[in-house]
Amino acid sequence: MPKAKSETATKRVRKEKAEKKPRAKKDPNKPKRPMTAFFIFSGEFRDQVKAQNPGATVGTVAKILGERWRNMGEAEKAPYALKVEQDKKRYETELAIYEANKSADAAQAEDAEEEDE
Repeated sequence: MPKAKSETATKRVRKEKAEKKPRAKKDPNKPKRPMTAFFIFSGEFRDQVKAQNPGATVGTVAKILGERWRNMGEAEKAPYALKVEQDKKRYETELAIYEANKSADAAQAEDAEEEDE
């Protein structure tokens, strides 16, 4: 039995949508985003957990750290919240400098193009 035209057209549309676009390249000079409280906690205790659990996989270590984090009270998490605030301020400062330099570089590039003409 022959296929209906609409069915073939639908497959063609799906195929066109399935094609992935190449990702834009990341700017290596852009400042790193601020870390979360859990990431800061994990960074401090990962080596300790690895020492207590030799041979543990990355996933196992992450599960142990996650369990410890969930069992902590708000008072125990407070120092990490302060570190998050400090990291956010660092990021905002670095991002402002980055954006200012980026716009200044773009302006210089435009001036150079105008002089060439």
